[in-house]
Amino acid sequence: MTIHPIILALGSNVPDAANKLEQALTLCKESVSVIKVTPVIETSPVGIISPNFLNMMVSATTTLSLSQLSLNLKAVEKVLGREKSSDKRVVEIDIDIMKYDDTLLHVSDWKRDYITILISQL
Repeated sequence: MTIHPIILALGSNVPDAANKLEQALTLCKESVSVIKVTPVIETSPVGIISPNFLNMMVSATTTLSLSQLSLNLKAVEKVLGREKSSDKRVVEIDIDIMKYDDTLLHVSDWKRDYITILISQL
């Protein structure tokens, strides 16, 4: 069984965003073993007009393949109310796999200020 180091980014911009992040972290623990969690920070939206986001990052490990982990995290998003809709301004919860083993994912996001701030805290 191979253990894969991963980094996740979690975000939400609904009125109970802090609660959504906490619930997401709890549900993610069914698929990952958490090593470290950053503090939650408030960030301005990028590319959309919407309420500010609360964001955090998680360093963890998993025995799941990248594709299975992705499916599991999409299921967590769905349980917490994330829907594919035309209104991209409301984000119940967003969970992105930023790094899996040595592979960086969502490459353009790594240049965002809030990612730089959060990654420095892992």
